[in-house]
Amino acid sequence: MKAIIPKSIREGELTLGSREISCAVFEDGTHIISCPDLLKALGRPWRKTYKSVDRPGFLAAQNLAPFLDDSLNSGQRPWEFRTLHGGRKSGYRAEVLPKACKVYLMAGAAGVLRHNQERIASACEEILEAIGDADIETLIDQATGYQDIRDRRRLHRYLERYFTPNLAGWVKRIPEDYFRELFRLKGWNWRGMSLSRPGAVGKLTNDLVFERLEPAALKELLRISPNKIRTRKRKSANPWLNHDVGHPALESHVFAVVSLMRASANWGQFHRLLQRSFPKNSGMAKPVAKRRGGVARGSLAL
Repeated sequence: MKAIIPKSIREGELTLGSREISCAVFEDGTHIISCPDLLKALGRPWRKTYKSVDRPGFLAAQNLAPFLDDSLNSGQRPWEFRTLHGGRKSGYRAEVLPKACKVYLMAGAAGVLRHNQERIASACEEILEAIGDADIETLIDQATGYQDIRDRRRLHRYLERYFTPNLAGWVKRIPEDYFRELFRLKGWNWRGMSLSRPGAVGKLTNDLVFERLEPAALKELLRISPNKIRTRKRKSANPWLNHDVGHPALESHVFAVVSLMRASANWGQFHRLLQRSFPKNSGMAKPVAKRRGGVARGSLAL
C-alpha cells in the first residue's frame, strides 16, 4: 500500500536570532522544521542522504552518542510532506532542534567535541539563547498562525462536552467576533480562542443565542447536523458578511447580537438592549442539567 504523504495546513518562517527557518504544522498538530534550513542553521550542508537512518545525520558521530536520549537515537527520520502550494519538502519534528543543540552543548561541556564540531556547538548555543524559555512548538505556532487553529479546536472539544452534538456543531460556526465582544463586555482578558472561561461562555451562549431563537429555528438546529450543511464562499468588504454560519436564522440572530454588543459600552447596557430586542420566548426549550448518559450540561432539550 502506498504511503500517505502528510500535508501542511500552516507554514511560516521561524526567526531564531539571525537565522530564518521554514516550519510547518500538519493536520494532526505535528510541528515540522525544514531539513535544509535546520542543517543550514547548524552550519551543516543538506545532502538529502539522511533518509535511511533513524538517527539524524548531524548527530551520527560516535562522540555524541553518550548524550543522546531515546527519542534522538531512533525514529527521527525526516518527514516528506506536501506544502500548501502542492510541492514537496522534507523536515524533522520541531523537538529535534533544541534537543540536538543541547547534545552539542553537553558534549562541549564534557570536552569531547571534535574541532569541526565546535562551530556547530557555537551555533547551537545561539539557537538555544534565541529560543529562551519558550517552547519550540509555541514559537512555530506564532510563526505559522497555527495558534488560532489550536485554540479554536480546544474550544470545540469543550463545546462537544457542553452542548448536544448538533448544537455544539452550530456553536463552532459562530465567528470569533462574538466571543471577542463577549469577553470585552464581561471585562475578561481576551487571548484569542484560547478561552479561559469555557463554562461561563457555554452558559452565556445558551442565554444569548439559542434560548432567544424562534422555537421553529431551534428545533431545526437540533434536528439538522451542521456537517451536512455546505457553506458558501462570499466576497465582501465587510469581513462579517464573508462568514457563512450555514443557517439563515442562526446567522441573522448572531449578527444582530454582535451588533448590539458593539454598540454597548458595558454588559448591563448590552443585556438591556438584548432583552428589549430579543426577549426569551416563553415557549422556548430550557437548558437541562447534565446527567449521566444523558444530555450534556447546559444543552437544550425539547
